[in-house]
Amino acid sequence: MSTELTIMRKRTTALRRRYNRTQNNEELTTNRKHQYIEEKKKYQTAILKEKTKTWKQHCDITTTNNTWNEVYRIAAGKTRETTHTHTHTHTHTRTHTHTTHTQTHHINPHTPHTTTQK
Repeated sequence: MSTELTIMRKRTTALRRRYNRTQNNEELTTNRKHQYIEEKKKYQTAILKEKTKTWKQHCDITTTNNTWNEVYRIAAGKTRETTHTHTHTHTHTRTHTHTTHTQTHHINPHTPHTTTQK
């Protein structure tokens, strides 16, 4: 998504410059202002969505004991690939997908429980 945000930022900046440089034509100035404002709203919405997505990902990998542990690990470049959890048979999950299925089944036991593990 960061490449999409970069493209949107560059487009928004170009539209702002175009709007600011328009001088003698009032109708053209108004049109360019509206274009810039619309693109700016889209860009800000995309940023907010990306921030929310990233925050949710951070919360998913953070333990409840110390929420800052994972932040320090990320900063030091010492993050783990997968998250493990205990299953109903008291064994560890092996993959992120299996962890997700196990947690979903724990929250809502009526969901289909898949046993496929890689």
